[in-house]
Amino acid sequence: MPMNQGKKTESDVARLCGGLFLKDFVLESPKYRTPGGQLREAADALLPNGDSLIVMQVKTRVIPGSSLSDDGPELGRVLRRVKSAAEQVKTVLRAIDTQSLEEGETLRGVNIPLSNRAYSDIHGVVVIDVFNSKGASIVDQLEIQNGIVEVRGIPVHVFRASDFRTIAQEQDTLPDLLNYLNVRKKLLAGVTEVPLATELDLFGLFKTRYPVIEECLSSQTNILFVEPGLWEKVHRDFPEMWTERDQRMNPSYLVDRTIEEVHTCIGYDLSSECPPNEVGKSGVPHGPSTPAKYWEILQRLGLLSRIERAQFGAKMYEKAEAADKKPFAYTMIYRPPDVGPIVYLCSNQPRHQRAERLRQLMKCACAYMGTSHAVGIATQSLSSIERSHDFCVMEDVFFDDPKEAKRLAQQAFGARRGTSLDEWGKDYAPGA
Repeated sequence: MPMNQGKKTESDVARLCGGLFLKDFVLESPKYRTPGGQLREAADALLPNGDSLIVMQVKTRVIPGSSLSDDGPELGRVLRRVKSAAEQVKTVLRAIDTQSLEEGETLRGVNIPLSNRAYSDIHGVVVIDVFNSKGASIVDQLEIQNGIVEVRGIPVHVFRASDFRTIAQEQDTLPDLLNYLNVRKKLLAGVTEVPLATELDLFGLFKTRYPVIEECLSSQTNILFVEPGLWEKVHRDFPEMWTERDQRMNPSYLVDRTIEEVHTCIGYDLSSECPPNEVGKSGVPHGPSTPAKYWEILQRLGLLSRIERAQFGAKMYEKAEAADKKPFAYTMIYRPPDVGPIVYLCSNQPRHQRAERLRQLMKCACAYMGTSHAVGIATQSLSSIERSHDFCVMEDVFFDDPKEAKRLAQQAFGARRGTSLDEWGKDYAPGA
């Protein structure tokens, strides 16, 4: 067994998160300065998502034998390592409180500013893996009785590495992962008893029978029974349901691919596309030319859940195809209140003209939705050989006559169409 197994596992978990949640949202081994000026590692990984933060610690243990024994000394050592990892969340909290966590590097390789950021929702996640003397993971032999502890008021979730990989692959956006962590916290850290439930069976209940959890949390019931083997059963008995769900989510990955283009605009000067007589005009929006602007745009787009990305992605495909036949096509998704309107424009017009039209549509979106901010994305049509993206954030937008501005904006965007479909295609708010 190589001595660097722990570092390899840390890196594997960070890369798993980067592959699922996108490299731009994962900060591996972020550093902070102590009062004495020394650089220290704050966590194995940080995953910021708006005003939410996931603090990850990965711990491994190599045992000399081939298996864990319930009454053996190795089990106690593993559990002590888990407890120590949970306590390390305090390091990040101190770094945030003292503003000593100044920056971090994404897996994309971009340094982004972290100072002066406050997080209202923080979760610790400890991922534990155990290896035998032959290098095989035997963590499935480890039973975690209490999967959540509290450290300085912060819930710290403990997962076996195999369970975390499965959950992360299902909850493959940070908003979706945070949703599960918040529900898990309410169940395991509250008055509810969940006797003898395995992690994946509890997760299976969350994914496929959420009304049962919702009823438990909203009533006086203080015990939740989870059917043993539920996770395997729902996959074995309903394969078509999962296949249809995956197909329904396919458009969402266009949003992921678009988000992965934001970093390409760092350092790009949009005015270079303008004719000489138009350079310097205020109509040209400023994209993510700096890492700070890149991070601001990412944090807004990253707040979209998988189902929201699927709905947005389907409209993006539609407008990209429409722009093959006309000068431009556009759509908008609105996520209140934190993201606001996101405008998507497709056009094969010169890039500076496309950017100017995007700016106009973003102002219309602000008037239409009654906000002072908007996000914009612009690219070419579906069949275009060339492909470039422009991104923009607008702040502090105001109108002298908001009612008239909204009336004109309604002509641009038409009637609103809301949706309340979940990932399974069911309407979770019928009649609303």
